[in-house]
Amino acid sequence: MTADLRVGQSAARAAVSVVAFTLAWAVLGVVSTPAPLTAQTAPTVTGVRITSVPVAAVGTYGRPETISVAVVFSANVDVTGTPQLALTIGTQTRQANYASGTGTDTLVFEYTVVAADSDTSGISIGASALTLNGGAIRAAGTLTPVNATLSLGSHAITNAAAHKVNGSLDVPRVSSVSIESNAGSDNTYAAGDRIVVRVRWSGGGGVVAPIAISATTVDLHIGDNVRRARYYLGNPGWLLYQYWVTRADMDADGISIPEGALKQHGWTLVSPSNVRADLRLRSAAILNAATHKVDGLQGVPQVARTLITSDAGNDSTYARGDAIDVGLVFTDSVDVTGTPQLALTIGANTRQATYLSGTGSDSLTFRYTVVPADADTDGLSIGASALTLNGGTINKAGTTSTAHLSLGTNIVTDAAAHKVAGSQGPP
Repeated sequence: MTADLRVGQSAARAAVSVVAFTLAWAVLGVVSTPAPLTAQTAPTVTGVRITSVPVAAVGTYGRPETISVAVVFSANVDVTGTPQLALTIGTQTRQANYASGTGTDTLVFEYTVVAADSDTSGISIGASALTLNGGAIRAAGTLTPVNATLSLGSHAITNAAAHKVNGSLDVPRVSSVSIESNAGSDNTYAAGDRIVVRVRWSGGGGVVAPIAISATTVDLHIGDNVRRARYYLGNPGWLLYQYWVTRADMDADGISIPEGALKQHGWTLVSPSNVRADLRLRSAAILNAATHKVDGLQGVPQVARTLITSDAGNDSTYARGDAIDVGLVFTDSVDVTGTPQLALTIGANTRQATYLSGTGSDSLTFRYTVVPADADTDGLSIGASALTLNGGTINKAGTTSTAHLSLGTNIVTDAAAHKVAGSQGPP
């Protein structure tokens, strides 16, 4: 066989391989041509950081705190199985297991402190601490597997003084969080309702120090707002927090209480043995509690419609002396005292339409009389905050509960059928 023939056959085989590769991608549903996978050098360790912060005491972990270590590589890596990172804690070697990070350049390893652990000098991590433990750490996105270099080299850690260990310190931690108030048959709190949250503790004999306890709060995520529930009752094993719903509160999905919701303000929660408490909720956090929705306007009369009820005539224009009547339809009947007002935007000016009639019903009428200076060629407008009490009241009928005054989405913008020309009309 000639050299030219052999070259031709090799080129043909290469072409067939490329076609086969492209067809394989097409079968898998990939319509675009995949980026070529290239050879890559072995990723190496470029940094090691202990990322956790001790809770039990300043610079000291107790049990069962988690020690987290981040190992940074020179390139993204893929992980299979459970590689381990050996931590030297006192005279003992403890294995931190791989926890997260595959597909990135940073892998996180975690170890949970036990009672027997003790290190008064600080954790050490040797150059050969990273092992595969039957798994793999390889360069990400390579056609041929490229194993990472496991040596930590100069990034080994010796006696990390800010990361000592004393496993005899039993850290109080949150064991559960529950919303214990009853939202009613519709699972929804209204304005004035109380939301009660219980935080339960385990380990360390619970929490003490009354001043510190009374200074703690729990953040409730209600819709787009964060509301602070304050401590009001408890013992070392549990603490109760309360929040009173306001009209501004709204959450159709249900209250959430995230991992970092429990906060202390100026004081430190400790156990009877003076071990600092871990405030993180972890798995006790709550996301969108469906039986604890919030509607601060529930049962409160709200504006449901805004209607300009007067007739501007054939030319759709009010002249001086004409009355502009606007009706507000509420979701419930209301009682009116005094003279509430409704602001009309006429051209560049704000004019006040005065309450005319409707008390005891769900519809109120407001009237404004056009004066010569009024002019609006686009049509009058009524904004969301147009309704004001002006020293009067608008209450839910038969009660002292004030109606919700915002027009919300029931605004009027440049009502073309209701222009104003105060210069027109009789003298």
